[in-house]
Amino acid sequence: MKKADFKDKWLNTFGKELLQEYKEYNYLWEVFFLKPKNIFLCGIEATKEFNKVDRKNAISIEMWFEEETNEYDEKHYDDVIFSQGEDEGSIPELFIVSKDWSWTYVCSHEDDNDENGPFFMYNENR
Repeated sequence: MKKADFKDKWLNTFGKELLQEYKEYNYLWEVFFLKPKNIFLCGIEATKEFNKVDRKNAISIEMWFEEETNEYDEKHYDDVIFSQGEDEGSIPELFIVSKDWSWTYVCSHEDDNDENGPFFMYNENR
């Protein structure tokens, strides 16, 4: 899936009510700032939930470096998911989505592992 198609589907699945407001933000993951805090997990709790879900056949994309989605490869992304504390800019905007789009896990380029991610959210319509 091309990056533009992924962005559209991700917004329509996990941030449909935010489509107009998103245009004011620089990064796709910033839609979490506009959502009620009780419908997603953030920081360590997000990673704990991500580690519980079935990641088989999940898709992923590094927004800064890839033009198409890939099948999620845990070994490839360990350094991204667990690289908190590195220089901003070395951590890509990483989006992982289940094969049925029932959940998403997002690592922002921010490195504070709290209010700026990572984020985990289930699809409200699942």
